[in-house]
Amino acid sequence: MFTDIHTVIFYVKDIEKSKDFYTEILGLKVVDDQGLYISFRGSENSGTVLAINAYGKEGQFAGHQTVILRTKDIQNTYRELMDKKITFTTELIQQPWGWTFIFRDPDGNKIEVLE
Repeated sequence: MFTDIHTVIFYVKDIEKSKDFYTEILGLKVVDDQGLYISFRGSENSGTVLAINAYGKEGQFAGHQTVILRTKDIQNTYRELMDKKITFTTELIQQPWGWTFIFRDPDGNKIEVLE
């Protein structure tokens, strides 16, 4: 069903402090900096992305995570999860970067699927 873990997002209170931590302390490389959303990789060959996000009111989402899973057949994956009685946060929709949908785990953590 899923081919890999694509992205893990941490919501943060202070984007610059967090950016410094992940780059200066942990040595991660910035691959996309949109101001309030910054993504990193450990190396150019790393498959998984770690991102930090400060959108919304300051600190509103700090401590909540999002996991993004990639699939090669999003329509089939969506149907499979629907058959398993998953409640979706968003329906299957097309974004400029591809197809996606979102659901939550039993504890309310957001899981996004993309193709």
